[in-house]
Amino acid sequence: MKTIKHGIGVCIIALCLCLSLQLRWTVSRAPDTGQPQVDEKFEWLQENRDVRQYVLPDVGTTLLGPEISCSDRLRLLILVTSAPGNREQRQAVRDTWGYVAPVPDTRLLFFLGHDGDGWPPQTMKLVLSEVEKYGDIVVEDFIDSYHNLTLKSVFMLKWAMNHCRSVPFVLKTDDDMLINIQALLHELKDDRYKPYEPLIIGRIQEGSIPYRDRSSKWYIPYWLYEATSFPTFASGTGYVMTQKAVSEVYYKALDTPLLPLEDVFLTGLVATKSLGIPLINIPRFHNDRPRFVEHPCLYHHLITVHELTPTQLKRLWTALSTLKPAKCNSLYARFLAYFFGTGHYEVISDVVW
Repeated sequence: MKTIKHGIGVCIIALCLCLSLQLRWTVSRAPDTGQPQVDEKFEWLQENRDVRQYVLPDVGTTLLGPEISCSDRLRLLILVTSAPGNREQRQAVRDTWGYVAPVPDTRLLFFLGHDGDGWPPQTMKLVLSEVEKYGDIVVEDFIDSYHNLTLKSVFMLKWAMNHCRSVPFVLKTDDDMLINIQALLHELKDDRYKPYEPLIIGRIQEGSIPYRDRSSKWYIPYWLYEATSFPTFASGTGYVMTQKAVSEVYYKALDTPLLPLEDVFLTGLVATKSLGIPLINIPRFHNDRPRFVEHPCLYHHLITVHELTPTQLKRLWTALSTLKPAKCNSLYARFLAYFFGTGHYEVISDVVW
């Protein structure tokens, strides 16, 4: 009898647990009615979506940053979004692709916000040693969080306008990326890309739809964005703006209601929809990475690769730096590319990492 009672008790507990999980799943996936609801992630946007009031274009907002003057030889300014705690990621970028190109041609800077904890913010104390050692970090006056990525990207454009207005091209990317800077500089020599014409190049996304699932990292409620699809935009993992595009996008963004998806906001709503700036898709720009197999031939032809840990980045960089591209034309390499690659594969015999 005790065994039966124990079994019934276990069943009741299991049933309650299942009902609890089902209720939480149902709530998280409840359809968005379009009416503003209490949501900590977007509470601040319900109060104010005015980009100009956050970015303060006429006020100096840089809390920490290097003294820099962009020389006439500078061709590419690399702006990398990072978080205060991502010290290991920043070091991995420095040790690999970040400083590989000739110094006069490129300049790399990491962009951070602060933690909002007292004054001066604790963030500034944590990154001060990096600032003193490398001189490649800019801390702007906003709270650093995932849902503030749009503000971070607008602050980046503001900084570029105030300090490097004459640079021909600006690359926006993230600290979990692998970038072939040499290949990118070679690509930018193409006559199609004129700095004095507004243009954005990268991985172009068409027909993307908003996530209405409240549990999603990319959830967007109807009251923030009512349309059923986004305008064409460039993936925020890595895109290049011409000098002219930086200027036009920055000033237009100041008067566009804020949306917490930085690539959709800047390159979609502002650049594509409002300004009609052309977006050029480059197949070698990728917003993902090969899965299951980490063979250098699956990466050698790409300009951007996303979602790498610092350990993966260093290991892959070492392999690519010593790779002979001819090996990637083998039957074995093509087999791996077909089953485990990113979809686009070509053997580039003169690629340099």
